[in-house]
Amino acid sequence: MKKCLLTFITLLVALCSVITSKATDFSNPCEKSDSYFKINYGSAVRNVDNTMTLSFEIRNYSNKSFSYAAFELPDGSSVITPALKYASTYSYQVHNGTNYPFEAIKFIPDNANNTFKNGQADVFVYTLSALDFDKLTTIRVKAVADSYTAKVVFVAKACNYQVITPPPPVCSVTPEEAALYPTPVLKQIKYTVDGVPVASIQEVQPGKKLKVCFTVPASPTTYTYSLVSYKAPSAVYSNQTAAQQELFDSEMIDTKGGEEVCLEVDIPNCYFQVDLIKGCLIKQLGPASSNNFYGLQKRLISNKNGGSVSCIDVVPPPVPVLCDKTDQCFDFSYKGYVVNKDGKTVTLTFKVKTNCDKDLSNVAFELPAGALASGGLFGFYKGLFIYKTDITSLPFRALKYEGIGINGYKNGVTEEFKYLMNKADFDKMTTIRVQAKAGTTVGTVSFEAQGCNNEETPTCVKPEIELTGPTIVSLSDNVPVTFTINAKKGNDLTYTWSVPSDWTILSDKNASSILVKVGKKKGVVSATARNSCGVVIKTLTVEPIKCADVDEDHNKDCGKGRDKNHDRYCDKNHGSYCDKTRDKSHGKYCKKDHDTDWSPDTTPSPEEACVIAPNPITKGYCEIKLDGKASGQIQILDYLTGRPVCTKSFVQGTRSLVLYTQSLGMKKGLYIVVCKIGNETSYSRLSVQQ
Repeated sequence: MKKCLLTFITLLVALCSVITSKATDFSNPCEKSDSYFKINYGSAVRNVDNTMTLSFEIRNYSNKSFSYAAFELPDGSSVITPALKYASTYSYQVHNGTNYPFEAIKFIPDNANNTFKNGQADVFVYTLSALDFDKLTTIRVKAVADSYTAKVVFVAKACNYQVITPPPPVCSVTPEEAALYPTPVLKQIKYTVDGVPVASIQEVQPGKKLKVCFTVPASPTTYTYSLVSYKAPSAVYSNQTAAQQELFDSEMIDTKGGEEVCLEVDIPNCYFQVDLIKGCLIKQLGPASSNNFYGLQKRLISNKNGGSVSCIDVVPPPVPVLCDKTDQCFDFSYKGYVVNKDGKTVTLTFKVKTNCDKDLSNVAFELPAGALASGGLFGFYKGLFIYKTDITSLPFRALKYEGIGINGYKNGVTEEFKYLMNKADFDKMTTIRVQAKAGTTVGTVSFEAQGCNNEETPTCVKPEIELTGPTIVSLSDNVPVTFTINAKKGNDLTYTWSVPSDWTILSDKNASSILVKVGKKKGVVSATARNSCGVVIKTLTVEPIKCADVDEDHNKDCGKGRDKNHDRYCDKNHGSYCDKTRDKSHGKYCKKDHDTDWSPDTTPSPEEACVIAPNPITKGYCEIKLDGKASGQIQILDYLTGRPVCTKSFVQGTRSLVLYTQSLGMKKGLYIVVCKIGNETSYSRLSVQQ
């Protein structure tokens, strides 16, 4: 009889383990379960050096030791830096660029007897080139524990895809370099504040918009002028607090002089400093005696400090933590309580970390006399392990979680417990005792019942969102792009997306972030967030472009016939690229002189009026040659994200602009150059190789 009973209990535990291992959230594309594994695609981060760092968590619910994991790579590639050790105690042999079970990086435990199982997990991190990552639309992952095998597939850019942008370049000029600056001579300086003319920069007030217009004598050399505003720690500049000033707004312009130029910035609505300077701006000011100070560099033309309200946040002292306590080998955390929407029940949440070398056998949460509670396997919440729950009077009246076949809840493993009780019973409690036991070790602590992170009854908050993503997308390399909803306000939000008919959403259409293959036509990306008390819609107009490459081959005659690489007809006799309607690459129309002869229109296109050389950049700089016939603006965008890197305005008569990659913080990679001259706009792809 005892043998039969033991067999029945063993089968019950196995059945419960299977049920737990199969549980998955089908609405989460970043977490998938198969066999006895739960695999979480944590993040994909595009670093400033144009590499990708990927992280995955694998949890093994079986009682078999973890055997290996493989993460898919493009054919013939390998990772740059696989991490060999993680937060846990496990270490691995790394097979970089193996072709079994598919082209992958493969992690095999060094010690098959010292690895994770029974609900434990480990995190796997590796770095590969962004070029290799962009070849992947999906990532296959395989995890094995003895005879148990999990095979899942994730969309490569669907899960916490992030782009780390480099900090803006810091302008630093030594006294020796400053001596080379000619003394700036400005004429006809005019100041306006919110459109109203004022006598000088000294009349600027907080929260206003300052515009400065001036002329400088004509010169064969192009010089930069900048107008910059800062948030300040006080109304008067001080060496002691100089480093606390925070860049607020700025605009710069390159000019050879001879004509009026204007700069405009917003002034913060608090203590401020505003400087009109010659040359680049300083992001982080220093004391007056340091190199990071315009006065020492002899570049300051005029400035103003002012304001009456502080805008430098004061960090409050840390609040003593009363909701985390330790006894014996246990760490207890009372995460707080929530009064549920019915107004009659309360949900309590605790975390218990077992640092003992023995598995936790039970944990008990105090209840008032006569009160009931529900939780655990037979309630509404399931944790990492399996428990039987009951109301007990020992060690005190409590809801008790008794472990069933627990193996692995020790040596630093943490479990979360949630349970439900009547609010009337909860209101009777002033303290809550919690007791945990592992082997013969018992730990007991007491928390203030209503003193830890309590939350009021959830209320409906109307959604407020921000939609982010590129507004200009290059079609040249057919690279998918990401659009993201950032929720500012609102709870229980659901999301839907809409894109033009010839575009394709490659990831979950109901997630807060989507991966999109952009079509050839300009269109609108629409994001909708809704909950029970409102709906909000945000849109972005996105323009797909084909960038004009600038290289010698584009300027060569190619004979009669079709130039397949550039989608143009070549007319050797006239030395031009023309089709029978419009040369889309260079924006020229072709005139028909007779039946067989096509000649280019002599009207210069935007691309001809804005030429980049050298391209690619190999020596740290390039020159943008202009026709000088109109004023305009040059904007450089990151090729993958559409993030602006630099914006420069120029006046009529300007013949060239020189861009230095180091001062602009331009790393190796691709960029889009937007050239606006008068009413015409052109797009070029710029490659930085050094």
